[in-house]
Amino acid sequence: MATDPQECGLCGERLLKKGVSGYPQRAGRVFEIDDREAIDAMAGTSERRREGEAAAAVRVGLCPSCLADVGLDEDGDGGDDADRAAVREVADRLSLDRATVVSDGE
Repeated sequence: MATDPQECGLCGERLLKKGVSGYPQRAGRVFEIDDREAIDAMAGTSERRREGEAAAAVRVGLCPSCLADVGLDEDGDGGDDADRAAVREVADRLSLDRATVVSDGE
């Protein structure tokens, strides 16, 4: 099973922050991109690009400041069509190296 990314797909900031209780808490949001054109537009090393080409989808995280830059807020589950469209619009700025590859059936 694919895990969520640990770094922002745009700036590389860590998405897990120490919470009040000392346990890690996610900052920002995670989106799953299954649009082939958007995945192909993402930057990455040649090995990660090959993995992305074979993937059913990729999961990419955005930190709070990058969410604001893209015009999204921290609330939401990433499932809204308008939110996914906004993330696809910046796909060429996202890094496959900071994304999680999702195989078929995950």
